[in-house]
Amino acid sequence: MKPYMKSLVHTTLCAAALSIANANEIALTPDSTNESLTADGRKIIRFAHPVPSGSEGDGVTSQYFFVTLSKTNTAPLRPLIVYLHSAGGHAESGADVARGQGFLSTAGPEFMLLEPNCASTDGAGGWWGWRQAEKNGAAGKALETPVEQRVLATIEWVVQKYNVDRNRIYLCGISMGGCGSLGIGMHHGDIFAAINVHVPAGSGFGMLRMQLPDPVPPTATSDEKAIYLRKVSGAGLPDAPPIVDFSSSDDGWSGDQPRLFQAAHDGRHALVLGWGPHGHEGFQAVTDPMNYSESWRATLEYPWLSIRKNEAYPVFTDASTDKRWKVAPETCGQINAFTRWKNIKDTPGEFGIQLRLVDSSELSAQAFIPPQVVANVTPRRLQQFKVVANSEYAWTYKSDNVSLAGTLKPDAANLLTFPQLPITRLSALLSIKSVPAKPIVP
Repeated sequence: MKPYMKSLVHTTLCAAALSIANANEIALTPDSTNESLTADGRKIIRFAHPVPSGSEGDGVTSQYFFVTLSKTNTAPLRPLIVYLHSAGGHAESGADVARGQGFLSTAGPEFMLLEPNCASTDGAGGWWGWRQAEKNGAAGKALETPVEQRVLATIEWVVQKYNVDRNRIYLCGISMGGCGSLGIGMHHGDIFAAINVHVPAGSGFGMLRMQLPDPVPPTATSDEKAIYLRKVSGAGLPDAPPIVDFSSSDDGWSGDQPRLFQAAHDGRHALVLGWGPHGHEGFQAVTDPMNYSESWRATLEYPWLSIRKNEAYPVFTDASTDKRWKVAPETCGQINAFTRWKNIKDTPGEFGIQLRLVDSSELSAQAFIPPQVVANVTPRRLQQFKVVANSEYAWTYKSDNVSLAGTLKPDAANLLTFPQLPITRLSALLSIKSVPAKPIVP
C-alpha cells in the first residue's frame, strides 16, 4: 500500500474506476479512435473511466485523462509531468491543453505528460479541494477529497502501465490547477520530485494540507517557538517537493503568497518565487521580458525537471538578493531564483553538495545575474546521511576563493542550517560529517 493510501478508503471509493492494486485490472476504455498526435509526433491517448456518482459533483459519473507518450522509448524508466488545468478549462481541448503541452515542450524527449480532468470548478469537483475540506471542518485537513484521491490513483496507474520513474514525477498547474498542485503536491514528497505553479488561485489549499501554522509572535517562549518550528517544517511528513512559483504582483489571487513565503522561510521548505505585473495570466502572456528588469526570467527557467525525489536538495533562506513582495502594478522580483546545486556525496557518514549561481549562458533570455548571493542553506531530503537530534556536525565550505568551517547542532525540527554562505558562479563544496561523541570519563 502506498503512503498516500494510509487512512483513506480509496479502494472502496474508486473500485469501479482506478483501483491501483493491479494496473492490469483497471477498467479503462482506450481505443484507436481515442488516439491523436502532437505537432512533434508524440502519441496522445485518451482514457475514460467511471467515478462514483455524486463524489465529484451532481450528475458526474465518469471522468477522463490524457497521456502523451514519450518521444523516445529507449529509456527503461520515463519521467512524468502531471498537469492540472485551470478553472473554466478542461483537458479535452483549448488553451489548457496548449499549456500542458507547453510544459512538456520544455522537457526532454523521454518525458511523458498526464493531463487529468475535473468536472467542475467549485465544490467537490475542482482541483482546489480546500473549499470542500473546509466544509468538512477539522477532519477535512487530513481527509483527501475524491478528486485528490483520483489524481493520485491515476498517477499510480500511469506509473505502472508505462514504467514511469518514481523518482521523477513532477506536478504543475495554472490558476486553479496551480492551487491544486500545491494542495495535492506539497504534503506528498513521497510521490513528487518537484512542483511548478503559475499564478496559483490561492495557496491556502497547500497550507491546509501541510497544516502549516500561523507564525508565533516575537514574545513566544522558547518552547512555543520549538513547537512552531516542528509544525511549520512539516516534521513527520516526507520533505515537501521544491516549489517553483511564478505569480503576479497585481493579481487578487496572489494575496496569500506572502503567507506561503513566510511558512516556507520559517519551515525551511524550498521555494523559488518570481512575480511581475501581468495580472492573472501565466508566463505565456509575458511578451516583453526585459520590462521586468533582472529577476523573474531566472524563475521561469529554473531547472525543476532535473530535481529527483531520491536526491537531497538545499533550501536557501534570507538570501541577500531576495526581493520584498509588494502588491503594485510596477513591481517585480524573485526569491531564490539564481541558485543551483549538484549532489556530490550522500553516505551514512558524510554529505556533500556543490552550490553555485546560474550562469547567464544557461538562460535563453538576457537577465542580470548578481556576482554573489549570501544565504542560509538547509539540506533537505537527505537519503543515507541522517541528522540525529542533539548530535554535533562538523562542516566545511570551500572553493578557490572561500574557505569556511565550523560545527553545528540541529534545531528543534532536526534540521541543519548553515548561516550566510557566500554563493558565486564558482562552485563551492559544502561538506558535513558527524562528530563522534566524546566518551564519558568515569
